[in-house]
Amino acid sequence: MPNVRILVVDGTALGRRHTKDAIEGLDGGELAGTAAGGRIALAKIEHVNPDMIVLDPELPDMNGPWVIRNVRKIYPDIPIVLHANDSREARMLVTQSLEAGACDVARKVRPFTVESVEKSLNPVLRRELHRLRGNTRSVESVSSKRPASIRVDRSASTTNSRNTAHRLSPNLAMLSDGSTGTISILAIGASTGGPRALEEVVPRLDGDFPVPIVITQHMPPKFTASLAKQLSRQSSLDVVEGAAGMELEAGRVYIAPGDFHMTFARSGVKVLIKTGQGPRENSCRPAVDPMFRSVADIYGAGVYAVVLTGMGYDGLRGCQYIKEMKGTTLVQDEASSVVWGMPGFVAKAGHADRVLPLDQIAMQINRRVMAKSGPKVVRRAKVRRAM
Repeated sequence: MPNVRILVVDGTALGRRHTKDAIEGLDGGELAGTAAGGRIALAKIEHVNPDMIVLDPELPDMNGPWVIRNVRKIYPDIPIVLHANDSREARMLVTQSLEAGACDVARKVRPFTVESVEKSLNPVLRRELHRLRGNTRSVESVSSKRPASIRVDRSASTTNSRNTAHRLSPNLAMLSDGSTGTISILAIGASTGGPRALEEVVPRLDGDFPVPIVITQHMPPKFTASLAKQLSRQSSLDVVEGAAGMELEAGRVYIAPGDFHMTFARSGVKVLIKTGQGPRENSCRPAVDPMFRSVADIYGAGVYAVVLTGMGYDGLRGCQYIKEMKGTTLVQDEASSVVWGMPGFVAKAGHADRVLPLDQIAMQINRRVMAKSGPKVVRRAKVRRAM
């Protein structure tokens, strides 16, 4: 298999040189070129044709989020790995870059040397190399199941949904939700572009949401706690970073902590969170698949699973298992996704009950879960944090 070509975008000559040297020592990777700014990077992509981009979000002309948004308009599937300092300004740009569509983050470690870059950046690049090479064969290795015919969901009448319907394979159907049983938990998986998608979904969920909500968003440590606080400020629901031993409560949102898988276990009538640093799945930790498997084992047909925008195929096997347990699945459509990797793989494998544009997902969740949840429960009032 040919090497993965990597474009390095860094505003400093030292950063470009050390990153270049680290990549040249990376098995399976090769340097496609370097750029000292965002505009130069956008011009170079067409000429050097990279498979991956390493980007310092602090650039002299246009910052990382601007670069990523413009890259995604033309090249939606190129993985973009951030290589960032740990300053307050850099952390803010990293958060915005992840919302715009970056897929992972490596920290610049001091002292800044080739050795420190190899230690911090190359493990992240290896994960992305593995994910890139696995994407081409993941659907076939999981399932050969395909819907027999296409049936477009006419209730999704926005421009996005119409455009998606035209681009769907003839073998891919937009199916209506088929389950009729009680919904006991909402589980959401997301990756590239996920923070922004979650901002569209979570704050629009009903304030009296009758079941727990668990989320795995591919993010490094520290950023999942910030994401939880941000979503909690925007939402009528209490959003927290999940921690081992927490009890799942109706109307509360739990986000998997960075670098930890989040799963669940019964303790009498309670369901408690478990966290662990087991092996990465689909090159990810936290990963969506372990969370989906765990909720399916506990709640069975009561699972309502949603897969939002994301690169790779994490969540594919979990959705297959949820369907085997008679649960319900919904995925974001291609037109509204930053990257139609995770939801696309689920849909094309025949494991999605419904494919909807982002702006209709919260409405659909509210309609289905409020109609198909168990008896009303008394839930704890949202804790208002000090700003």
